[in-house]
Amino acid sequence: VSPAGTGFVTVWPCDETKPLASNLNVTAGVNRANVVVAKVASSGPKADKVCLSPSVSMHLLADASGFFSAAGDYASLSPARLLDTRANGQTVDGQFKAGGSVVGGSVVQLTVGGRGGVTASAIAAVLNVTAVQATGNGFVTVWPCGQSQPTASNLNVKAGVTVANLSIAALSATKVCISPSVTMHLVVDVAGYLPTGSPYVAATPFRLL
Repeated sequence: VSPAGTGFVTVWPCDETKPLASNLNVTAGVNRANVVVAKVASSGPKADKVCLSPSVSMHLLADASGFFSAAGDYASLSPARLLDTRANGQTVDGQFKAGGSVVGGSVVQLTVGGRGGVTASAIAAVLNVTAVQATGNGFVTVWPCGQSQPTASNLNVKAGVTVANLSIAALSATKVCISPSVTMHLVVDVAGYLPTGSPYVAATPFRLL
């Protein structure tokens, strides 16, 4: 609420080092929210806590809507950056960084499995997808590679506005495909994954309404 400038908010388990990741991108004076699936600290005096850090001064509101039990089928992670196409972009392992703007209509085949703590056999991943410096109004679609690009959007963008959204994306041979409808930079952070055997049914997005 009421951010003093353009920036972002990072959410992570308090017993771990603050990661290079963003969960919410903000514009000066604009109230904005995003869904976050956050791992809580597991040990020490900070157990059961999450830390929130804004890059610029702002008020923060946080609402809880549910949780995964320790015995559940979701594997939570401290956020890790998997893709950053900006000139100064950095990722958790040096892959998929600083590749330049993604041309509208093109497809990025992003390797998720085997990176950032995600197992190579994961069936789906929780991704925070951020659009930066979009050249026009448009959207971003995320789907499992090896399947046809669906009629669906995971993130809607405005020209020049940095905006993010959470996406639960099915993986195909460790990869997701990402396609922007207009040229923009893309940043992707992973927050967790669903392992093989999970009751979650990972599927290609499809439009219902």
